Amino acid sequence: MEMEKKNLAIIILAVVLVISGVGNVILVALGGWIELEAKEKEVLKVGRTSNPVTLDPQDTWDSVSNDVLDNVVETLIRYDFTDPFGDGSIPLIPILCESWSWPSDTEVNFKLREMVYFHDGSLFTASAVTHTINRINYFNNWTGTLPPTKKMSFCHSIYKFGDGTPIFNGTIEYDGPNGYNVSVILNDPFGPGEGLLAYTASSIVHPDSTPAEEMLDLTTDKIIGTGPFQFVKYKASSEVRIKRWERYWRTGTYFDEVVYVWYKDSVTVNNAMLGLDIDYLGQGDAALKQTYIDEPTIHVEEVGTHTAYYYIGFNNNKINLTWRKAMCYAYNYTYFIDEIQQGTAERAMSLVPPGFPGHNASVGLTVNMDVEKARNYMKSMGFGTGWASEYPGANDAQWSAASFADFTFRTSPGSSFYVQYITLLTECMDRIGIDITDWPLDWDEYIILMEGDPDQFELFPIGWGPDYFEAFNMIDPLVNPTSSANWAQADYADINVELANAESETNQFLRLDIYRHLQSLIHDKYFIHMPMWHYLLYIVTAESLKGFPYNIDRQLYWWPCYRG
Repeated sequence: MEMEKKNLAIIILAVVLVISGVGNVILVALGGWIELEAKEKEVLKVGRTSNPVTLDPQDTWDSVSNDVLDNVVETLIRYDFTDPFGDGSIPLIPILCESWSWPSDTEVNFKLREMVYFHDGSLFTASAVTHTINRINYFNNWTGTLPPTKKMSFCHSIYKFGDGTPIFNGTIEYDGPNGYNVSVILNDPFGPGEGLLAYTASSIVHPDSTPAEEMLDLTTDKIIGTGPFQFVKYKASSEVRIKRWERYWRTGTYFDEVVYVWYKDSVTVNNAMLGLDIDYLGQGDAALKQTYIDEPTIHVEEVGTHTAYYYIGFNNNKINLTWRKAMCYAYNYTYFIDEIQQGTAERAMSLVPPGFPGHNASVGLTVNMDVEKARNYMKSMGFGTGWASEYPGANDAQWSAASFADFTFRTSPGSSFYVQYITLLTECMDRIGIDITDWPLDWDEYIILMEGDPDQFELFPIGWGPDYFEAFNMIDPLVNPTSSANWAQADYADINVELANAESETNQFLRLDIYRHLQSLIHDKYFIHMPMWHYLLYIVTAESLKGFPYNIDRQLYWWPCYRG
């Protein structure tokens, strides 16, 4: 009889749960009241002021898209930024493989991890690696079959040598497509090859759900990966939502969902952090840093010098070397770092940040604000002749009233930082007779336009974060004439020769020497960019967010995180 009562109570509970559809139900069982409360979802909220640009790993380039994809798809190997070596280099660790080796300079063999499931329940095997490599080659048009109506991968340049030939040849599946022993074959030796395979764009995609010859659409498609979270939905200017993958090959994923919440500008997202509407902000507003530190419900983590490089790019086709030198010497870097960044950044001297092996610490040391020198460069082009070059000087009013050139400068609508950025730039360039015109563009508009027609830009503020942790990936994309990220449109013969030397050099120490020489050419000889800053990275989160893998590359990885 007792057993019958228990069974009856269970049946009643099941019926009530189905009918009610609510989180709490109360029922009588065995003569007493029992309250059953449905477990509330653990949701992690991440503040964002930009939409992702793409859902397809082969088309990703921007940090906003990568922040989502890095939690949904996985690479064969990845950098462990939480465990740097003493020399500043970052170790590579196996992810979708158990181990890897180099039988030759052009073959890297992977022993794949078994019992790894894609988000549709199918097993990960060698066929997925082959599909991914073939897809990379297709969208970079190495097969020659990409129709002219389809765009190439946005990151196509990192998958080719300096002469335009493809890095990847294909794969060898030693145990067949359903096996776990596969090699990636290179066409020629490529020193930074392991790092390339660790980048988000090299993530292994599902052979059936990720079309071989079509890019995934951010607004209509879903990406199927093997990562700790499944992609759920994207809603423009609202949110991106991912949820826990229950069959993830590593146990322990804590959060049920991660939501990337969109805010219209930096002011509102910082206010959201102060109000604990979000759990993760990242780099907060410099003016609010002490406020965050003083707030017991908020945590501020000092991480170190960020790996990203922020700069003002010059269109080298439109703005010649003398103009570039004049503008670099006219700028007040000290005011920018001390007053605008308020001590949260250090001045960048090179496109290779200090934390990278191969950073050249002797580059750009003489380029400081020197208005007299800047005016003399202007005079060498026939502007302001007969006026005093000294600053302050007798002809300051004439220099300020002059309009020797008018350059556009992209800003971000609603951003208080960009207001300060362009105000200082305008004031500095005014001292040498150059006008600056504001060109407001949202981030996604900016990136798409840059990709399609960089010649529209004259001066452009931008940052570059590494795809993989080697100086080659900081240098080559930004100055290689075949690169889709060479928005400065730099094309210099001596730089191109050194890039070719670097990519083929398999000896790491010799490569580092080449990188140092390249930085000298880029900054001391050609002034391709105006280097601006590297963040002294501090991360702002809710105090309750625990386990976040703080790293100098600001990679977001939610698998080890929990609420405590």
